[in-house]
Amino acid sequence: MKLHILLGHILIAVACVGCAILQSSLEYTKGTECLESGDYRGAVLHLEKACELDPNMSRNHNNLAVAYMRLGNVGRAWYHSRQAVLIDVGNCEAVCSFNQLAAAIFKECDIRPGSLTEDQAIDVLGVPDTAMDFGNRKVFFYGTIKLEFVDGTCEKVSGL
Repeated sequence: MKLHILLGHILIAVACVGCAILQSSLEYTKGTECLESGDYRGAVLHLEKACELDPNMSRNHNNLAVAYMRLGNVGRAWYHSRQAVLIDVGNCEAVCSFNQLAAAIFKECDIRPGSLTEDQAIDVLGVPDTAMDFGNRKVFFYGTIKLEFVDGTCEKVSGL
C-alpha cells in the first residue's frame, strides 16, 4: 500500500514537471508569434511566463531579450540576453543577439580598457554574473564578456 502511494506521488511530481515544460513551450510559441508579428508587449507577456515556467531554457530568455530590446528596455534585454548565453553558449541565436546587444551597450557607454572603474562597470552593466577577486586584480564576467581590472581600473575587455 505504501509503495502504491509513493509511486502515485512520484507520478504526480513527474506530471507536474512535464506540465510546466509543456506550458512553457506553449508560452514560448505564443510569445515568438507575437514577436514576429510586432506585438512586443504581447511577446513580453508570454515569454516572461515561459521563463518563469522553465527558467533553464535559453531560447525563452533570448526571445524575451529581443522583445525587450524592441520595446527599448535595454536593462531587461541585457539581463535576459546574458541568461540565454549563460544557460547555453551553444545557442547560436542567443550568442549573436548577446554580441550585438553588448557591442551596442559598450559603444554607447564608451566601455573600453582604461575608460571605467569597477564601480562604474557595475553602475552601467549591473552586478556581474561572476566576479573573481585576486587582491589588486579583479575579473568580472557578463555573459561571455570578461572585464579585467587592476587597481580598480579596467585594463582589458575580451569576449566581444
